[in-house]
Amino acid sequence: MVLTEEYNNRHISEARSDNSSIYQSYILHGYPMLKGGTSVDSVLKTISSELAWWEEIIRKKEKALKKAPEGRLRVSTGHNRKQYYCVKETGDTSGVYLSKKKEKLTAALAQKAYDRSVLKEAEKRRELLLRMRNIWPEESLDRIYEELPESRRRFVTPVTPSDEVFIKQWLEKPYEKTEYKMDDREFITNNGDRVRSKSEIMIANRLLERGIPYKYECKLVLPDSTVLLPDFTILNVRRREEQYYEHFGMMDDEDYVNRNLLKVRTYQRNGIMLGDLLFLTFETEQLPFNVRDLDLLIDKCFT
Repeated sequence: MVLTEEYNNRHISEARSDNSSIYQSYILHGYPMLKGGTSVDSVLKTISSELAWWEEIIRKKEKALKKAPEGRLRVSTGHNRKQYYCVKETGDTSGVYLSKKKEKLTAALAQKAYDRSVLKEAEKRRELLLRMRNIWPEESLDRIYEELPESRRRFVTPVTPSDEVFIKQWLEKPYEKTEYKMDDREFITNNGDRVRSKSEIMIANRLLERGIPYKYECKLVLPDSTVLLPDFTILNVRRREEQYYEHFGMMDDEDYVNRNLLKVRTYQRNGIMLGDLLFLTFETEQLPFNVRDLDLLIDKCFT
Protein backbone atom coordinates (compact mmCIF):
# COMPACT_ATOMS: atom_id res chain seq x y z
CA MET A 1 0.00 0.00 0.00
CA VAL A 2 1.35 3.42 -0.92
CA LEU A 3 0.53 7.09 -0.40
CA THR A 4 1.61 10.27 -2.15
CA GLU A 5 3.43 13.19 -0.61
CA GLU A 6 0.67 15.41 -1.95
CA TYR A 7 -1.77 13.42 0.17
CA ASN A 8 0.33 14.23 3.24
CA ASN A 9 0.25 17.95 2.61
CA ARG A 10 -3.32 18.42 1.42
CA HIS A 11 -5.45 15.72 2.99
CA ILE A 12 -3.81 14.41 6.15
CA SER A 13 -5.13 17.56 7.85
CA GLU A 14 -8.64 16.24 7.30
CA ALA A 15 -7.74 13.04 9.11
CA ARG A 16 -6.14 15.01 11.94
CA SER A 17 -9.08 17.40 12.29
CA ASP A 18 -11.54 14.63 13.18
CA ASN A 19 -9.03 13.04 15.57
CA SER A 20 -8.72 9.98 13.36
CA SER A 21 -5.58 7.86 13.49
CA ILE A 22 -5.06 7.71 9.73
CA TYR A 23 -1.99 9.92 9.75
CA GLN A 24 -0.25 7.89 12.45
CA SER A 25 -1.52 4.55 11.21
CA TYR A 26 -0.23 4.66 7.64
CA ILE A 27 3.24 5.59 8.93
CA LEU A 28 3.25 2.95 11.67
CA HIS A 29 2.14 0.30 9.22
CA GLY A 30 5.12 1.04 7.00
CA TYR A 31 3.35 2.11 3.84
CA PRO A 32 5.88 3.66 1.42
CA MET A 33 5.23 6.75 -0.64
CA LEU A 34 3.90 6.89 -4.17
CA LYS A 35 5.57 9.22 -6.60
CA GLY A 36 3.84 12.59 -6.74
CA GLY A 37 1.24 13.00 -9.46
CA THR A 38 0.08 9.39 -9.40
CA SER A 39 -3.37 9.33 -10.98
CA VAL A 40 -6.51 9.05 -8.86
CA ASP A 41 -7.51 5.83 -10.62
CA SER A 42 -4.09 4.32 -9.91
CA VAL A 43 -4.21 5.26 -6.23
CA LEU A 44 -7.73 3.93 -5.79
CA LYS A 45 -6.79 0.75 -7.64
CA THR A 46 -3.85 0.28 -5.27
CA ILE A 47 -6.03 0.89 -2.22
CA SER A 48 -8.67 -1.55 -3.50
CA SER A 49 -6.05 -4.21 -4.20
CA GLU A 50 -4.57 -3.84 -0.73
CA LEU A 51 -8.02 -3.85 0.84
CA ALA A 52 -8.93 -7.09 -0.92
CA TRP A 53 -5.73 -8.71 0.37
CA TRP A 54 -6.46 -7.77 4.00
CA GLU A 55 -10.11 -8.84 3.72
CA GLU A 56 -8.94 -12.26 2.55
CA ILE A 57 -6.63 -12.47 5.59
CA ILE A 58 -9.55 -11.56 7.85
CA ARG A 59 -11.75 -14.20 6.24
CA LYS A 60 -9.14 -16.92 6.67
CA LYS A 61 -8.31 -16.05 10.27
CA GLU A 62 -11.96 -15.81 11.31
CA LYS A 63 -12.53 -19.25 9.81
CA ALA A 64 -9.46 -20.67 11.57
CA LEU A 65 -10.46 -19.21 14.95
CA LYS A 66 -13.90 -20.82 14.74
CA LYS A 67 -12.16 -24.20 14.51
CA ALA A 68 -9.57 -23.45 17.19
CA PRO A 69 -9.62 -25.42 20.47
CA GLU A 70 -11.01 -23.91 23.65
CA GLY A 71 -8.61 -22.11 26.00
CA ARG A 72 -5.35 -20.25 25.73
CA LEU A 73 -1.70 -21.27 25.96
CA ARG A 74 0.42 -20.37 28.99
CA VAL A 75 4.18 -20.83 28.79
CA SER A 76 6.44 -20.98 31.84
CA THR A 77 10.07 -21.82 32.43
CA GLY A 78 10.95 -24.51 34.92
CA HIS A 79 14.08 -26.60 35.39
CA ASN A 80 15.70 -24.71 32.50
CA ARG A 81 13.02 -25.78 30.02
CA LYS A 82 9.75 -24.46 28.68
CA GLN A 83 6.52 -25.89 30.05
CA TYR A 84 3.16 -25.46 28.37
CA TYR A 85 -0.30 -25.24 29.94
CA CYS A 86 -3.84 -24.98 28.61
CA VAL A 87 -5.82 -22.35 30.54
CA LYS A 88 -9.59 -22.53 30.07
CA GLU A 89 -11.40 -21.00 33.02
CA THR A 90 -11.43 -17.28 33.77
CA GLY A 91 -9.30 -16.61 36.82
CA ASP A 92 -7.32 -19.82 36.40
CA THR A 93 -3.67 -18.76 36.60
CA SER A 94 -2.15 -22.22 36.18
CA GLY A 95 -4.02 -24.35 33.69
CA VAL A 96 -3.58 -27.98 32.72
CA TYR A 97 -0.04 -29.15 31.90
CA LEU A 98 0.48 -30.18 28.29
CA SER A 99 2.91 -33.04 27.88
CA LYS A 100 4.78 -33.92 24.70
CA LYS A 101 1.95 -36.26 23.83
CA LYS A 102 -0.27 -33.17 23.52
CA GLU A 103 2.01 -31.19 21.19
CA LYS A 104 -0.79 -30.90 18.62
CA LEU A 105 -2.96 -29.11 21.17
CA THR A 106 0.00 -26.93 22.19
CA ALA A 107 0.58 -25.98 18.55
CA ALA A 108 -3.13 -25.30 17.99
CA LEU A 109 -3.31 -22.98 21.01
CA ALA A 110 -0.14 -21.15 19.92
CA GLN A 111 -1.58 -20.74 16.43
CA LYS A 112 -4.85 -19.50 17.92
CA ALA A 113 -3.08 -16.70 19.81
CA TYR A 114 -1.14 -15.76 16.68
CA ASP A 115 -4.29 -15.76 14.53
CA ARG A 116 -6.07 -13.49 17.01
CA SER A 117 -3.22 -10.97 16.85
CA VAL A 118 -3.14 -11.11 13.05
CA LEU A 119 -6.93 -10.68 12.87
CA LYS A 120 -6.80 -7.65 15.15
CA GLU A 121 -4.06 -6.03 13.05
CA ALA A 122 -5.81 -6.91 9.77
CA GLU A 123 -9.05 -5.31 10.97
CA LYS A 124 -7.14 -2.13 11.86
CA ARG A 125 -5.62 -2.00 8.40
CA ARG A 126 -8.94 -2.67 6.71
CA GLU A 127 -10.48 0.23 8.61
CA LEU A 128 -7.54 2.45 7.66
CA LEU A 129 -7.87 1.57 3.98
CA LEU A 130 -11.64 2.08 3.96
CA ARG A 131 -11.26 5.55 5.46
CA MET A 132 -8.44 6.41 3.07
CA ARG A 133 -10.61 5.39 0.13
CA ASN A 134 -13.44 7.57 1.38
CA ILE A 135 -11.37 10.72 1.88
CA TRP A 136 -9.10 10.40 -1.14
CA PRO A 137 -9.72 13.36 -3.48
CA GLU A 138 -11.73 12.50 -6.58
CA GLU A 139 -9.87 14.87 -8.84
CA SER A 140 -6.24 14.62 -9.90
CA LEU A 141 -3.80 17.33 -10.92
CA ASP A 142 -4.21 16.13 -14.51
CA ARG A 143 -7.77 17.42 -14.57
CA ILE A 144 -6.70 20.95 -13.64
CA TYR A 145 -4.45 21.01 -16.69
CA GLU A 146 -6.93 19.28 -18.99
CA GLU A 147 -9.70 21.74 -18.14
CA LEU A 148 -7.61 24.75 -19.15
CA PRO A 149 -8.67 26.39 -22.42
CA GLU A 150 -6.36 25.46 -25.27
CA SER A 151 -5.35 29.13 -25.53
CA ARG A 152 -3.83 28.85 -22.03
CA ARG A 153 -2.81 25.21 -21.98
CA ARG A 154 -0.31 25.69 -24.80
CA PHE A 155 1.72 28.00 -22.56
CA VAL A 156 1.50 25.89 -19.37
CA THR A 157 3.89 23.19 -18.21
CA PRO A 158 1.95 20.75 -15.96
CA VAL A 159 3.40 19.46 -12.69
CA THR A 160 3.37 15.96 -14.13
CA PRO A 161 2.56 14.93 -17.69
CA SER A 162 -0.70 13.13 -18.31
CA ASP A 163 -0.55 9.41 -19.02
CA GLU A 164 -0.95 10.09 -22.74
CA VAL A 165 1.90 12.61 -22.79
CA PHE A 166 4.07 10.39 -20.60
CA ILE A 167 3.58 7.42 -22.94
CA LYS A 168 4.23 9.56 -26.03
CA GLN A 169 7.46 10.94 -24.57
CA TRP A 170 8.66 7.45 -23.61
CA LEU A 171 7.89 5.95 -27.02
CA GLU A 172 9.51 8.85 -28.87
CA LYS A 173 12.79 8.54 -26.99
CA PRO A 174 15.11 7.03 -29.62
CA TYR A 175 16.99 3.80 -29.10
CA GLU A 176 19.33 1.78 -31.28
CA LYS A 177 17.57 -1.00 -33.17
CA THR A 178 19.09 -4.47 -33.30
CA GLU A 179 20.76 -5.42 -36.55
CA TYR A 180 19.80 -8.63 -38.34
CA LYS A 181 21.81 -10.96 -40.53
CA MET A 182 21.01 -11.18 -44.23
CA ASP A 183 19.66 -14.74 -43.91
CA ASP A 184 17.50 -14.07 -40.80
CA ARG A 185 13.80 -14.67 -41.33
CA GLU A 186 11.56 -11.63 -41.24
CA PHE A 187 8.79 -11.47 -38.67
CA ILE A 188 6.91 -8.15 -38.76
CA THR A 189 4.38 -7.09 -36.11
CA ASN A 190 1.23 -5.02 -36.59
CA ASN A 191 3.20 -2.09 -35.20
CA GLY A 192 5.86 -2.46 -37.90
CA ASP A 193 8.53 -3.88 -35.55
CA ARG A 194 10.78 -6.65 -36.77
CA VAL A 195 11.06 -9.48 -34.24
CA ARG A 196 12.69 -12.91 -34.19
CA SER A 197 9.86 -15.45 -34.03
CA LYS A 198 6.17 -16.10 -34.56
CA SER A 199 5.68 -16.14 -30.81
CA GLU A 200 7.20 -12.69 -30.53
CA ILE A 201 4.79 -11.48 -33.23
CA MET A 202 1.94 -12.77 -31.07
CA ILE A 203 3.39 -11.06 -28.00
CA ALA A 204 3.97 -7.71 -29.70
CA ASN A 205 0.55 -7.72 -31.32
CA ARG A 206 -1.16 -8.55 -28.03
CA LEU A 207 0.70 -5.79 -26.17
CA LEU A 208 -0.34 -3.35 -28.89
CA GLU A 209 -3.94 -4.58 -28.81
CA ARG A 210 -4.09 -4.22 -25.01
CA GLY A 211 -2.56 -0.73 -25.09
CA ILE A 212 0.66 -1.68 -23.32
CA PRO A 213 3.57 0.56 -24.41
CA TYR A 214 6.68 -1.45 -25.26
CA LYS A 215 10.06 -1.31 -26.97
CA TYR A 216 11.58 -4.34 -28.64
CA GLU A 217 15.20 -5.25 -27.80
CA CYS A 218 15.97 -1.86 -26.31
CA LYS A 219 19.53 -1.82 -24.95
CA LEU A 220 19.72 -1.96 -21.16
CA VAL A 221 22.94 -1.03 -19.37
CA LEU A 222 22.98 -2.58 -15.90
CA PRO A 223 24.73 -1.15 -12.80
CA ASP A 224 27.63 -3.60 -13.25
CA SER A 225 28.01 -2.30 -16.86
CA THR A 226 26.61 -5.49 -18.40
CA VAL A 227 24.56 -4.76 -21.51
CA LEU A 228 21.40 -6.78 -22.12
CA LEU A 229 18.74 -6.71 -24.80
CA PRO A 230 15.42 -7.52 -23.11
CA ASP A 231 12.93 -9.01 -25.54
CA PHE A 232 10.36 -6.41 -24.50
CA THR A 233 10.81 -3.35 -22.32
CA ILE A 234 7.36 -2.59 -20.92
CA LEU A 235 6.24 0.81 -19.65
CA ASN A 236 4.03 0.33 -16.59
CA VAL A 237 2.07 3.57 -16.81
CA ARG A 238 0.45 3.24 -13.39
CA ARG A 239 3.81 2.79 -11.65
CA ARG A 240 5.58 5.00 -14.19
CA GLU A 241 8.54 2.66 -14.45
CA GLU A 242 10.01 0.19 -16.91
CA GLN A 243 9.58 -3.55 -16.60
CA TYR A 244 11.31 -6.28 -18.60
CA TYR A 245 9.64 -9.21 -20.30
CA GLU A 246 11.59 -12.15 -21.69
CA HIS A 247 10.06 -14.95 -23.71
CA PHE A 248 12.15 -18.11 -23.79
CA GLY A 249 10.92 -20.01 -26.81
CA MET A 250 13.49 -22.81 -27.22
CA MET A 251 13.39 -24.56 -23.87
CA ASP A 252 14.14 -27.92 -25.50
CA ASP A 253 17.65 -26.65 -26.28
CA GLU A 254 19.98 -27.19 -23.29
CA ASP A 255 22.54 -24.57 -24.38
CA TYR A 256 19.75 -22.04 -24.91
CA VAL A 257 18.35 -22.77 -21.46
CA ASN A 258 21.74 -22.30 -19.79
CA ARG A 259 22.38 -19.02 -21.62
CA ASN A 260 19.07 -17.60 -20.55
CA LEU A 261 19.31 -18.81 -16.97
CA LEU A 262 22.55 -16.85 -16.85
CA LYS A 263 20.68 -13.87 -18.29
CA VAL A 264 18.04 -14.09 -15.55
CA ARG A 265 20.76 -14.37 -12.92
CA THR A 266 22.42 -11.25 -14.35
CA TYR A 267 19.15 -9.32 -14.10
CA GLN A 268 18.64 -10.31 -10.48
CA ARG A 269 22.22 -9.62 -9.41
CA ASN A 270 21.64 -6.09 -10.67
CA GLY A 271 18.46 -5.60 -8.65
CA ILE A 272 15.92 -6.45 -11.35
CA MET A 273 14.01 -9.14 -9.52
CA LEU A 274 11.76 -11.79 -11.00
CA GLY A 275 8.11 -11.00 -10.35
CA ASP A 276 8.77 -7.31 -9.66
CA LEU A 277 10.49 -5.79 -12.68
CA LEU A 278 11.28 -9.00 -14.59
CA PHE A 279 8.71 -11.36 -16.09
CA LEU A 280 9.16 -14.54 -18.12
CA THR A 281 7.16 -16.88 -20.35
CA PHE A 282 8.36 -20.15 -21.86
CA GLU A 283 7.60 -22.66 -24.56
CA THR A 284 8.75 -26.02 -25.88
CA GLU A 285 7.80 -27.97 -28.99
CA GLN A 286 5.15 -29.85 -27.02
CA LEU A 287 3.97 -26.79 -25.06
CA PRO A 288 3.80 -23.83 -27.47
CA PHE A 289 3.28 -20.25 -26.36
CA ASN A 290 -0.26 -19.43 -25.26
CA VAL A 291 -1.30 -15.79 -25.43
CA ARG A 292 -3.50 -16.31 -22.36
CA ASP A 293 -0.32 -16.49 -20.28
CA LEU A 294 0.56 -13.03 -21.54
CA ASP A 295 -2.94 -11.76 -20.75
CA LEU A 296 -2.43 -12.84 -17.13
CA LEU A 297 0.81 -10.85 -16.97
CA ILE A 298 -0.89 -7.82 -18.49
CA ASP A 299 -3.78 -7.97 -16.04
CA LYS A 300 -1.72 -8.69 -12.92
CA CYS A 301 1.65 -7.04 -13.57
CA PHE A 302 1.76 -4.59 -16.48
CA THR A 303 -1.25 -2.38 -15.64
